[in-house]
Amino acid sequence: MAMAVPNADSAAIIAFYKSKGEAAGLKAGMETASGPARIMIMSQGGATAGNEGRGMQVTAAPDDEGGSIVTLVYTDGQ
Repeated sequence: MAMAVPNADSAAIIAFYKSKGEAAGLKAGMETASGPARIMIMSQGGATAGNEGRGMQVTAAPDDEGGSIVTLVYTDGQ
């Protein structure tokens, strides 16, 4: 799922999804930044989820209007 988020920078978006993921029992496995764009992967085991459990990947990059484009991928491991 991809969506536009007005008036939010990519660091704030990643922090939001990280807190939601941790509340759901996920652990950060990888987080990286390339300029203002950011990517985070979380899973039950703290690495890539694959077929072993729930996980999500969040990508946030700035758009041309001062907000961000967010892509969220979630897997339940099945």
